[in-house]
Amino acid sequence: MKILKLFSLAVGLTLASAALAAELEMEKDKYVWVGIDTVSQMDAALILAYSKDDFNGTGRNLLFADTHVEFVKAGDIPKVVDACNAKREALNLPRITVPATNKPAA
Repeated sequence: MKILKLFSLAVGLTLASAALAAELEMEKDKYVWVGIDTVSQMDAALILAYSKDDFNGTGRNLLFADTHVEFVKAGDIPKVVDACNAKREALNLPRITVPATNKPAA
């Protein structure tokens, strides 16, 4: 019975991840998907996607692996990305980058 529950959970997570990926595909002009390799992880620190819109340089919406979306101020984005990359390194995944704003680097 325990194996059946685990299998059901795995199937549910896979279907939810596929649905999320499909929804993001429809919105690809608004979001950048950076966490396709983490869809099986439900960690609140792992970033899956970020908004292309930087809201006039004030910050971005970030989608996390536990499915919550959070507006993060531009000045806080490096700290959030560092936490995400620490988790990714622990999972042997490559680092990601999320630009704080759309302004070209000086």
